[in-house]
Amino acid sequence: KIAFPRWRWLDAPLSDDLAAAKPQAAQLLQRLAVSLARGDPEPFLTAARLRFEELALAYQRSLADEAGRWRLQVQSLGATGPFKPELASLAGLQLRKVAGGRLLECLAADGQPALRGVSADGARRHWPLRVAVIEGGLHVMR
Repeated sequence: KIAFPRWRWLDAPLSDDLAAAKPQAAQLLQRLAVSLARGDPEPFLTAARLRFEELALAYQRSLADEAGRWRLQVQSLGATGPFKPELASLAGLQLRKVAGGRLLECLAADGQPALRGVSADGARRHWPLRVAVIEGGLHVMR
């Protein structure tokens, strides 16, 4: 029998106040977008620590391997030239409740993932983010 631990997002508190979470989500998205443009994977690794831990456990890999994969992905963004993120504005950001209200999906005004941008080679990159409000802070869970 194979047994997996319970996904942490299942125990995240319900997010009832979207208006209060929206400025916090916009700040998080802007911080992550700027770090991607700089080729710095660490802010995302910090914000998504719980996500990376769960991926490592689910796929029976080490957390260091998961973090290494993310670092390589971020480094590849700038391989052909500067990565240009689309910065999320507070006005254009939409938060949609998912997972029974335990997670908030961060979307741009067009309904696409809010964390996105274009590589120098013209390739569009999207990172769908689902966050949870835990003890007043936002954490990338999925």
